Amino acid sequence: LAIYYLNIVINSREDADAYFMRAYSKSSISDYDGAVTDYLKAINLRPSFVFAHNNLATVKYNHFNIVKSSINDLKKAISYDDKAPLLFANLAIIQTADESYEAAISNATKAINLGSEKLYDVYHTRGKAKRLNEMNSIAETLPNVSTDPSFRVNELLEILGSDLMDLSAAHALNRNVQLSWIIHLKELSQDKNLTPNVASLVVDAMNQTQAKVKSKRKKGTDIEKAHYQYAFELLSKDE
Repeated sequence: LAIYYLNIVINSREDADAYFMRAYSKSSISDYDGAVTDYLKAINLRPSFVFAHNNLATVKYNHFNIVKSSINDLKKAISYDDKAPLLFANLAIIQTADESYEAAISNATKAINLGSEKLYDVYHTRGKAKRLNEMNSIAETLPNVSTDPSFRVNELLEILGSDLMDLSAAHALNRNVQLSWIIHLKELSQDKNLTPNVASLVVDAMNQTQAKVKSKRKKGTDIEKAHYQYAFELLSKDE
């Protein structure tokens, strides 16, 4: 019904607010293509329409998985209004998906400082970006055994992996290191260029790591249990 009356308004005159409201209404009935079209029309009529830029970005990201362009939409909105915490919060979410973790942390912090009404969500976004940023930094320091012939594979798979999984998961950094190790193992297990000897060692390391993780899933604090459950699911997941 709302769309019907908005059509009447738009047919009588082009109005940015009417296009914005019709776009919102179309989103509510899952007409996301129509919503994008109407948000773009609203912006064309009023380039400084901050929340049209914001909503356009969220629809494109949430329903079409468009990342780069959505980031640009939010940056454009911020260029018109750099005091709206929602813009920075949404930008942080999409930058995390883009693996621009430091930028996401910075923008989530801005949203918090500007008094975001959804503090829990923003803190969650910032925490996720920080964790992924730490994991990314750690992963970059791990050697690539398939391209580094000087690296001692036994040391990596039999000593390093075992020691890492014995670290206390009560500490966030240790949890990040363990997850980074598991991700690295998963990547190695899918590397078709490994020699048979190295591939066998990787399989052994995967099995040993999975056994340790499985034995720890019901021990420790709730955080530790959740960590090891996630680690177990990550190890068990077929790509």
